[in-house]
Amino acid sequence: VQEQTRRIRQLKAQAERFRDADFGEPLPTTRDDELGALASVFNDMRDKLRTTTHSRDYVDSILSGMNEAIIVTTDGGQITRINTATTHLLGYEEDELVGTSIDFVINSKKSRSLADDAPSGLPHEAIFESKFGESIPVSYTCSIIQGDTGDTCRIYAAQNITERRRAEKRIRYLARIDALTKIPNRMQFQHLLQRGIARARRAGKALCLFYIDIDHFKEINDTFGHLAGDATLETVTERLKDTLPDESVIGRLAGDEFAVIVDNDAANPDDRSALDKISRAVLDRLAEPFFVQGHEVFMTASMGIAFYPVDAPNVIDLIKNADAALYHAKKSGGNMHAYYVPEMNEAAVERLMTKSKLKRAFERDELLVHYQPKYNLQTGTVIGAEALVRWELPERGIILPSDFIPLAEETNLIIDIGEWVLDRVCEDFRQWQQTVPSPGRVSVN
Repeated sequence: VQEQTRRIRQLKAQAERFRDADFGEPLPTTRDDELGALASVFNDMRDKLRTTTHSRDYVDSILSGMNEAIIVTTDGGQITRINTATTHLLGYEEDELVGTSIDFVINSKKSRSLADDAPSGLPHEAIFESKFGESIPVSYTCSIIQGDTGDTCRIYAAQNITERRRAEKRIRYLARIDALTKIPNRMQFQHLLQRGIARARRAGKALCLFYIDIDHFKEINDTFGHLAGDATLETVTERLKDTLPDESVIGRLAGDEFAVIVDNDAANPDDRSALDKISRAVLDRLAEPFFVQGHEVFMTASMGIAFYPVDAPNVIDLIKNADAALYHAKKSGGNMHAYYVPEMNEAAVERLMTKSKLKRAFERDELLVHYQPKYNLQTGTVIGAEALVRWELPERGIILPSDFIPLAEETNLIIDIGEWVLDRVCEDFRQWQQTVPSPGRVSVN
């Protein structure tokens, strides 16, 4: 009896250790009786519980070391377990979340329910809400696993994507806004102009576009450097904002080229008095001196103006026609504005064609050098000449230098033409030296 009592006490003590997850040593099973068989059962239970507990501890260790927030729920969405990363993300301890719905951690105003989410293993985005009311954007996946008892549970793995959202927002901003002047860039301005045209079409109103370019901006860059040029563009932007009506939309299209969508109330092609005042005020404001690196700099600008729908029915043509008017203003001396008329487009096309023909004429050696003789008025004899470059087109005749030299300067062809003229004059003068007693002097314009 005493031996049986001792064996029963051993079994009781072992059961208490199992309860406290302290598995101790195996019970002796030397006796071949009922108590010995019971001891063997206890030893088998001990081995299985120890293996299960070690596996569970291993899983707990893995989950605790993960950077992703792991939330385990029943198939119905009731939270049964979380890891340490979830506590760090949301501020809740495990006992505060266990038993609640997965939707308890969701910002219901910004995200849909996760309890009814169909698990796919693909990443989705949601907004969690922390214990302290902070909204946290996350990317999560949801998977289903089958338990030993046949029950299913869901595992949500979530990552904080606040920094990614911030970076994406910055990228979208830089894609739309000019980094230097902080106003819409060309792509965004064209988008805004398209929307403005759509509103004007619905309202049956006109829309006015200013195309503005700084006169001789290259001189500021070449003289003071590109940092001074950047400061000049920032100054232009600020002065445009100060002078234009509040409803105007300003954009930087390229380099020193700016465009403005003018308030519809002033965009009346039949009564341009209001636009005349606005454009003159803008040009006068831009012409005010400012300081660059301690030097007082004077700057002027030219402006081309075009209307929707009178001058163009769409964004591309409206910008193109305003640009044609801008070129006319610059050609007229700058520091002025010009309204688009169809003849300007024809002139722009002709100008582009002339550029191409000039390049081809130079490559084919079709330019001419004419010599303007210089006379001694007392003796009536030729004492020299001035060399002048000329260009003759079969369909137009002689083209004046005032027409094609500016085009050559725009395309940098002027350098090649200048070298060609000098070479030709030297060849001609060498021949004159051999054939004329006193060829005099030749000056090259």
